[in-house]
Amino acid sequence: MADDERLTATTPTPEMLIASVLHLMSHYVADIDNAGSGANLSVAIERHFRALSTMPGLPPVLRGTCSQLSQQWAPLVASASARVQAKPARRSVLSRLTAWARS
Repeated sequence: MADDERLTATTPTPEMLIASVLHLMSHYVADIDNAGSGANLSVAIERHFRALSTMPGLPPVLRGTCSQLSQQWAPLVASASARVQAKPARRSVLSRLTAWARS
């Protein structure tokens, strides 16, 4: 496969990105209670909107809308990432057993 063909085969089209972000958003709404999943999905959603906002073949109105949506999702990404990082690390089974044996 030539480099041009490989690039074309792996470069997402606007339609593919729009379909993907809609799919991700539907999962985000369905998994809203799952904080870890929501954080990962919000990052992906924001990245898709950012990619769409800079895509040259997209009409200006769609690029502008995607830029605004990317900016709206950015604080959600930061908030979700902070929540995930703030979670205390889960102790290993061995450390829990050792602590239990000492008590």
